[in-house]
Amino acid sequence: PVQFNLNFECIVSGLVWGLLLDDLSLPCDGLLPPGQAGKEKEKEKEKGEKACLVDVAIPWLRKTRPWRSMNELGKEDFKLQTYLVTHVIYVLSDWGRYVLDRKEFPEEFRYVVAKLPDVIALQDVELAGELVQCLRIFGVGRGESDEEEDDERLEELVDLGRAFILTRERKSRGGKKEKDGNGSNGGSSAAAAAAGGGDDKD
Repeated sequence: PVQFNLNFECIVSGLVWGLLLDDLSLPCDGLLPPGQAGKEKEKEKEKGEKACLVDVAIPWLRKTRPWRSMNELGKEDFKLQTYLVTHVIYVLSDWGRYVLDRKEFPEEFRYVVAKLPDVIALQDVELAGELVQCLRIFGVGRGESDEEEDDERLEELVDLGRAFILTRERKSRGGKKEKDGNGSNGGSSAAAAAAGGGDDKD
């Protein structure tokens, strides 16, 4: 696989912690990349506003596009990239509070649709749950699309994801402690919410 020298985990941390600290009106200098904290402090002085790590992290996303395939990245980086995509969608939707317009985020929407079967093939119940939730955030099953035929196909994809999650959950409760793609036993809050049709995030 080609090495793209991107720290997906760092970008996710910037998005998630930046949103949390911004909501709490707390400074985020300690989480900024080297050299960035000083720049943000200068902006604060100029604008009289607090710097938010989300504002710093969002431009990094331009370096990640186009989203790449598992063949390009390898399995582990592919999973990290998928985790980044789901958390970009979480942050932009305020953790599912708002429905996102598919036309405004076509790269992310196409990625979620295309990669859910791949994640199921990897037997990663956590990521499958997050991708199902993201489809819901994009309005699948909520009557948010004018393309009824397309939405029916997407609902079938959601059903496929939920069936996979429920099967893994049943096996886990039945004592078959199969490890998912992240190395953990059984399910997760994201997977449970997705399987139940909910939109709550972990």
